[in-house]
Amino acid sequence: MTQETNALQNTDRIAVIGGGPSALFILKEFVERNNPTATLDIFETKGTFGTGMPYSEEGADPEHITNLSCEEIPDVVESVVGWLRRQPHEVLAPYDIDPGNVNEQAALPRLLFGQYLEDQFSQLTRIAQERGLTVNLHPYTRVADVQDLPDHGGVKVQYGDVEEVFDKLIIAIGHAWPKRHENEIEGYFDSPYPPKKLKDVFNHHVGLRGSSLTAIDAIKTLARTHGRFERDEGGELSYLPNEGTEDFKVVMHSRRGLLPCIRFHFDHPRVTRDLFVSDEALAQHRAENDGFVSLDFMFDKVFREPMQEKDPAFYELIKDMSLEQFIEHVFAMRTSGNPFEFFADELGVSRISLERKEPIHWKEMVNFLSAAASASAKHMSAEDI
Repeated sequence: MTQETNALQNTDRIAVIGGGPSALFILKEFVERNNPTATLDIFETKGTFGTGMPYSEEGADPEHITNLSCEEIPDVVESVVGWLRRQPHEVLAPYDIDPGNVNEQAALPRLLFGQYLEDQFSQLTRIAQERGLTVNLHPYTRVADVQDLPDHGGVKVQYGDVEEVFDKLIIAIGHAWPKRHENEIEGYFDSPYPPKKLKDVFNHHVGLRGSSLTAIDAIKTLARTHGRFERDEGGELSYLPNEGTEDFKVVMHSRRGLLPCIRFHFDHPRVTRDLFVSDEALAQHRAENDGFVSLDFMFDKVFREPMQEKDPAFYELIKDMSLEQFIEHVFAMRTSGNPFEFFADELGVSRISLERKEPIHWKEMVNFLSAAASASAKHMSAEDI
């Protein structure tokens, strides 16, 4: 259970600032607890709930996809695949998706996933109403200030001319991109969001600072604006620039020369910490470690020990490594050559993994370690965090 949903325990009035995906799962927890004496108020600056920035037109265009496959996304009221299969043709046609042939391993267009999230939010609010639960939605509402009231045991929330006191406050504002130089320096953007700001045609070089998924979003938008992709008779994919964009070029700048990791097949797409560490084992470890969870403990239990059975050859390589040494090994491997050539090689291996439904065990276990460490972070020392 997350810290956010823990805040729903034994409280009466709960306020949530932000109506995106985090608020959606808070609402889900609220409905499942089914406490008729509690109330939930959700404040959102937009008119829609559930989508947040990344899955709305504020953060995506049709070319942008999620960084999770359908099978990795936890069910809300229904699964993503189940929702897709009952959608009418006009909803899926713009994305060339056949509802009768939905691939659970596929990643959805972000705007389509936003429609799923919005629908699930509406279903949850309807279920809450049917159960007599009180959920107050505040669309087009910007919270101006919050103030802790320790003597009262609550939090004051100010919006418009209204001030209300709640027992608990959950801040779920998600992605926020501050504007430092945008609109002051010509041709400078602090972020590529909303992507419609990149709709103009640039017949010159464009620089990107960073090479993460945000940079990939910008490249996709710029590529769509300045040309098109086509396959020849042999299936080779080429990019054809539009007329008048002969001098257009994207230059990516990266401090470490890293591109995003590519997804592989996972035997366990929905990761939980207790796959490898039970609550009892974790409690015993904390009792022996002054109440803390050691990152080295998580590395041993969630990564190193399972690797002995899953991939003995790789285990022999890393069995004597500390976590720090393993990180150095992976980074050295990823930065030893041209990042685009490495990315192309990874893409080929990824396709084989997905087609055969065969995981690359050490990559899957890194995913487990990341999730397990995040779930236990509140019990870690400052150094381990």
